[in-house]
Amino acid sequence: MYSMIIVSDQDLKQRLSETCDDQPFIAKAPLVIVFLADLQRWYDYYHDLGVADFCIEREREFSGPDEAGLLLASCDALIAAQNAVISAEALGIGSCYIGDIMENYEIHKELLNLPPYVFPITMLCFGYYPEGERPKPRDRFDSKYIVSENKYQRLTEKDRKAMFAARAEGFNPNGTDSTERGRSMWARVKGRTENDLLRLPFKRAYMFRPGYIHPTKGLKRTNKYYRAISWLYPVVKHLIPNHTISMRELGIAMIHTVNKGYDKSILECKDIAKLANT
Repeated sequence: MYSMIIVSDQDLKQRLSETCDDQPFIAKAPLVIVFLADLQRWYDYYHDLGVADFCIEREREFSGPDEAGLLLASCDALIAAQNAVISAEALGIGSCYIGDIMENYEIHKELLNLPPYVFPITMLCFGYYPEGERPKPRDRFDSKYIVSENKYQRLTEKDRKAMFAARAEGFNPNGTDSTERGRSMWARVKGRTENDLLRLPFKRAYMFRPGYIHPTKGLKRTNKYYRAISWLYPVVKHLIPNHTISMRELGIAMIHTVNKGYDKSILECKDIAKLANT
């Protein structure tokens, strides 16, 4: 219960790059495919076969697509998408899931001419890796935290702390690689940008690496993901205090770098917090 739309029109790619959280690389991807949970074709086929009339004649209820069908169709679409990812990877082609296709549904419904019983579950962007580069496998949680036998095993507080300990220790949300040779392309780009700025003949230059920025309460123009997870901020601040900062602290720290300066050119979260509170 799935179908796909290959997005070949460049204007449509550009529009999707804007409606899917302003991600310009979508418009530049050589291949873009939208995977759909598609109940419409089955519903139409039932009508073609006269199922509705059959139910009326026998005084039975003819029900249309429902939530259970949507969940099954979503599974089908995601299985198809992941098979496409694996097949592409085998050919040396990288991919990126775009979950934002589910948001702004009213807009995407019109852009993609989706009928009532079709929902866009995910979108994939495909492209070749830079020459000589392939991503390294990521570290995974120990299977004992993921796999249960026969019955679901709920993790204890001790289990959760142990599960996330190594991840929290190595977590670096600022994602900047000054060596320009790391695994993450985005981190390499940020590192190269910082290095280029520091080479310019400025009297002073400061590179801010704020990590997670907690938005100011009441701020309207805030990334929707930040709004969705803002309630977790106290927990995140407790787990990774050196990688979180408030927008207020960031702004004050920037002002202080101009007025007072700082003894480092690269400011991590702890430096930003220190400067904001001096």
